[in-house]
Amino acid sequence: MKVMIRRTATGLSAYVPKKDLEEPITEIENA
Repeated sequence: MKVMIRRTATGLSAYVPKKDLEEPITEIENA
């Protein structure tokens, strides 16, 4: 799956072109 990370005015946003889904990233977990 291809995920694009965009930097927005409010923070980071994750966008999935295939599903046309965009979500703000509020938490980043390091596995």
